[in-house]
Amino acid sequence: MNPALAPSLSVVVVAYAAGETVTQGTVEALVADTSYPHETVVLLNASPSLSRGQVEAWGLPLRIEEVPENLGYAGAINWGLDHAEADVVGIINDDARAEPGALGAMMAAFGVLAKSRISAVTASIINEGEEEESKNGTLNLAGRIIPARFADRTQVLYPSGAAMLLRRDLPFRADAEYFLYYEDVLLGLTARLAGYRPVMAPDAKFHHQHHASMHTIDAEELQFIRERNRLLTLWTIFEDATLHELEPYWRQERELLRLAALMGKGKYDAVKRADAWMAAHQDTVRIKREAIQKLRDVEDEALLQYFSYRLLPAHIPGATVFNRRAKQFCESHGILTWDIREESKGKYPLPRLSADFRDAP
Repeated sequence: MNPALAPSLSVVVVAYAAGETVTQGTVEALVADTSYPHETVVLLNASPSLSRGQVEAWGLPLRIEEVPENLGYAGAINWGLDHAEADVVGIINDDARAEPGALGAMMAAFGVLAKSRISAVTASIINEGEEEESKNGTLNLAGRIIPARFADRTQVLYPSGAAMLLRRDLPFRADAEYFLYYEDVLLGLTARLAGYRPVMAPDAKFHHQHHASMHTIDAEELQFIRERNRLLTLWTIFEDATLHELEPYWRQERELLRLAALMGKGKYDAVKRADAWMAAHQDTVRIKREAIQKLRDVEDEALLQYFSYRLLPAHIPGATVFNRRAKQFCESHGILTWDIREESKGKYPLPRLSADFRDAP
């Protein structure tokens, strides 16, 4: 890349409750990554376990910023986009440690930023206890994660909040009311609606201590926030016709949750609480939806082709029966969704990355 066209980069580590040792390791790895020139910022997000003095004692070349109240992760994303002066802003969990060269690999994926329609670049995330990087998974039509791996390793439905680089000139921001969960999903889907596209840099790897910073929040509250934000995302992203078409699919998914609850498992209580919240906040949902729909530059089909029809991950007992039923539903309604088996047969509906999004190498 022409050095004169190289975008500037600020990397913001969102420090909350991962603990000093973990956060210091995260920051040290970023400071040591010389694969792309950048500024490292530690955002003390009203951290209960880390102070300015502790960070200063590390003796690292970085900038420290503090906010008096916990912004949540979505709010921290917005803080980075609104306060950093660089062209590209990295948002990194305080429990996500970069391997050498990660930043350079991620920045290379943007191409020439002025001509690029790449909204975000995410890394391969290696979660603690796992042997390989997490699959660049998708969501099912109910908005739940379905482990999968697109053949094109740069394909990703949305960027991972654990480690992502965002262009600062995006015409939208994260929804600060999400606080935790799905803020990265909403960013990715909103970008796609607006004619942008998130991608993955497979050679950029981060080691993630999954949920290390969430132990201070009540488990039931976390479950409710997850389910509410999942529903909010579906209702704000899709058009009316799509929402209507997906109602039978959602009923199948809800029945599975109810059956799981009868066996003492699952998320059914949190889902019912989320349903009640949605019913009580219809005006809020409408306002959020209208704001996102104003950005629309593509039809829903362009998003749906990245989703999976699968109701359940393949390893769950009985998944084959329910997934077959879900596939039949999608086919009968003309909903084109992605599936690894169809892709392996040469049926690959996903558009390849083109010059419309990134300059050819």
